[in-house]
Amino acid sequence: MQVIIFPQDENKVSVIIPAPEYADQIEAVAYKDVPAGKSWRIVDINELPSREFRDKWQWTESGPLNIAKE
Repeated sequence: MQVIIFPQDENKVSVIIPAPEYADQIEAVAYKDVPAGKSWRIVDINELPSREFRDKWQWTESGPLNIAKE
């Protein structure tokens, strides 16, 4: 499954999971739902860091980075 990621303020990462019926239109979902002026990326959901420390993720040029070591 593919998801959309984009940076929030302070380099934290937001994730948009499109409804199954829009999976084949993921770019259209990104253009519609990502706030204006934010860069975004489509990635496989398995590439995302653990949800356990989601508030510790940071946006990088190559994708989300999990900095939590707890």
